[in-house]
Amino acid sequence: MEKDGGLMMRAAKREEILEDYRCYLQYVKSFSPASIKAYLADLRGWLDHCAIEDGQSIIPACTLVAARNWLAHLRSSGQSPTTIARKIAALRAFSKWAKQNQMVEADFAKQLRTPKTAKNLPHMLSVSQAQQLLSWCESQAASDAVMARDWAIFELIYATGARVGEICSLVPEDIDFEVRTVRLWGKGSKERVVPFSVQAGRALSFYLERARCELQKSSLADELFLGAQGKGISERIVRSRLHRACTLAGVPDLGPHGLRHSMASHMLEGGADLRVIQEMLGHSALSTTQRYTHVDANRIIGAYQRAFPRA
Repeated sequence: MEKDGGLMMRAAKREEILEDYRCYLQYVKSFSPASIKAYLADLRGWLDHCAIEDGQSIIPACTLVAARNWLAHLRSSGQSPTTIARKIAALRAFSKWAKQNQMVEADFAKQLRTPKTAKNLPHMLSVSQAQQLLSWCESQAASDAVMARDWAIFELIYATGARVGEICSLVPEDIDFEVRTVRLWGKGSKERVVPFSVQAGRALSFYLERARCELQKSSLADELFLGAQGKGISERIVRSRLHRACTLAGVPDLGPHGLRHSMASHMLEGGADLRVIQEMLGHSALSTTQRYTHVDANRIIGAYQRAFPRA
């Protein structure tokens, strides 16, 4: 393969390579549309910084020095360690793929080191606050199809710990009312079956029997949860509706991810095994789930300090 002006250089034009990489993420890695969009946005940011325009070869940007210069620019512009870590992950994954496919000579981003980031959990609700939020949603469901949908969505997220993207991609056939389980498709299209609560079952039944037909504008709409236009609801709308519900219900504001983490924390506090929680959340590594142990540890420490005479 020629390396100067030859096949490698011609095959390395910016938009052609990004399109090839998009197909790889979608069809080989089975990434979600949101993940693909984020990866490509990070890569375009890197190429923009290196002044690589559409139609130009990406080869000049594919060096360790250029990558480090981009990261230094991000740090100086105030980007958080978490954001920089995500961009490094995107660049390293792309670099490895490009080398494997002989589009670049070397895995130029292999030596990049991810900055340490704080392992903070998102905001969570207490058990009583979660009950307050969901009870308020239930109180609004009878008079409003959209609220009936929201109640079912929030109950299901809280009952199962599902990601918002997993919720939005559900179809009615994924729900098994007989054994009260839902089939979720997680990252990398990994399937898992998760139980849901009696209360979540009530909310789902109410939505399906009383509200979904009102929202459905076309028989072609396959998704379980529909938006006001009759199409599958988007993640953005779910987040917006949850923020609104938190405000109106008088509980601390949080998004779907916070509701998912509230469920995990409450299960751990209730004595659930960490590996059960791992399976429900769809975490590939137990270390990810173990972040919740500090929440339970704080509860134990507080009880110890209140109760032990020599604490």
